[in-house]
Amino acid sequence: MERVSIVGMFCEDIREEKAGGATLLGIFPDNVNVPMIPGAFPKLCIYVRAIFDPTIDPGPVDLALVLADGESQSLGALDSEIAAKGREDALQKGSPLVGLIASITMANLPIMQAGRIKIVATMAGEEIVCGVMNVQVEPQPA
Repeated sequence: MERVSIVGMFCEDIREEKAGGATLLGIFPDNVNVPMIPGAFPKLCIYVRAIFDPTIDPGPVDLALVLADGESQSLGALDSEIAAKGREDALQKGSPLVGLIASITMANLPIMQAGRIKIVATMAGEEIVCGVMNVQVEPQPA
């Protein structure tokens, strides 16, 4: 979709700051080693930021986590009322962009097989892969 950027990050924790910001702790690299499969992430946090032109209406932006085995789990949606308010404010102030943020914390996410975990945003019927993490079994020392 034109004039839209959506980025998702996997991390160990997201701390809400008093001033309204967020601090991401332990951002995972593209490839993550786990000791064994099946296994689980005791805690997995997902931070998604969508930025778009205020002249377009993104409608609802649904977020999902797609595991390596193809199982999809809904992560909820970016609030369309907040998006509408953001668009209105940006247009009034002449801002070129509107930003929306979602923070998701998951506990005991099972990992049943190695492979890619994806964060997928669906907007206006279009799927946008906005984050990927490859999970692999840690090589055993010889």
